[in-house]
Amino acid sequence: MTSKEHLIIHKAQKNLAELEVEHAELKKRLSENHEKQMKLRVFMETYAELLPSTDNLTSNGKSIPDSSSVESAKEKIVRIAVSLLTEHNPRSTLDLLMRVEQKGVEVGGKNKSVYLANILSTDDRFVSRRKFGGWFLVENDPLKIGAPVVTATGASLSNQSPDGDENIEDLL
Repeated sequence: MTSKEHLIIHKAQKNLAELEVEHAELKKRLSENHEKQMKLRVFMETYAELLPSTDNLTSNGKSIPDSSSVESAKEKIVRIAVSLLTEHNPRSTLDLLMRVEQKGVEVGGKNKSVYLANILSTDDRFVSRRKFGGWFLVENDPLKIGAPVVTATGASLSNQSPDGDENIEDLL
């Protein structure tokens, strides 16, 4: 063998050794990526049911509500409260809370009754009249229709301001 052939063989062996090292590194990276892929797949499958449908996700993963077909929990609560108060006035906050949850709607917040009362009090369709027994639909507001207020002891509270509080003159 000539020295030129020897040199060509030596270069080929060197190139082959470099390629084998590169191949081993690529195999190692491929194996590491496969492990990551498997862990990610398990993670995604485990938490898939906790995520909203991916049909309405933005590029950052936030859900875009479809306002035409999705009713929010707040809207469901209001709809159910209107229905319940149409059937029977008045209803206490706790009664409404119990009945809303019986209909399968979860009321959020740390204090559910406060959260429900906040929803109802910020909606123009509802009015709270504790001295009359709880929540009413506005069209059935006892103060607007002139119903007398009678306490549990039977005393008349005719000296009431429109919001159900005592008149300041009576306190002086």
